[in-house]
Amino acid sequence: MPGLGRSNLVVATGTAISRITGLARIIVFGMIIGQTALADAFDAANNAPNSIYELLIGGLLVSLGSAVSGDRVSVRVSVRGPRSMAPGVARERFKGTNNK
Repeated sequence: MPGLGRSNLVVATGTAISRITGLARIIVFGMIIGQTALADAFDAANNAPNSIYELLIGGLLVSLGSAVSGDRVSVRVSVRGPRSMAPGVARERFKGTNNK
């Protein structure tokens, strides 16, 4: 277990350093460019590919995940019957949460 804790610490440290340097980048950019039309143009050009990716690929991944989940539910219906389906589906959807 000590190896797992050390690995967690390494990942957390890397994440913290990444967040701090990202914040520093934004602060320096704001100080140099300021609130101008150039800053707005840069922001739009910088965020456009990410937005397009999320709209196209993100929607595709969600639809594929729903189709896979639907297949699992239909198998459960055919094997166990419709009455026992609801608790199983709820258990699969909320697996890992501590709702007591």
